[in-house]
Amino acid sequence: MTDGAASARAEAERLLLELAASETFDPPVVEGRMFNGLGLQVNGRLFVFASHDGGIIAKLPVDIAAALVADGTATPVTMGRRTLREWVAVEAPANGHGLEEWRDVVEQAHAYVSRLENRPPRTP
Repeated sequence: MTDGAASARAEAERLLLELAASETFDPPVVEGRMFNGLGLQVNGRLFVFASHDGGIIAKLPVDIAAALVADGTATPVTMGRRTLREWVAVEAPANGHGLEEWRDVVEQAHAYVSRLENRPPRTP
């Protein structure tokens, strides 16, 4: 990873932690990691993490993910040849330090994943 990408990811991680600290999530969140990026977990499941380009990747219900892609707020996430239906990428905040652009997506991802607590985590 280049120094610019590392710096962008570090800023995204800082913003995620700031957002987590400014919200009262119920159930509470803890830090987690995905693809070497810091993220947030609820009930042992990751629901959002910092991407290498300084944005975030969030897990959302399929209909909300599709709506965010359709309106240009997010882009689909592809792993190999497979496009993931519940995971979307959201760019870094335009002003470089505004959490409001991510807040709604993070709150929706938290609400969605926290409802999944009764499903066992997927194993590879």
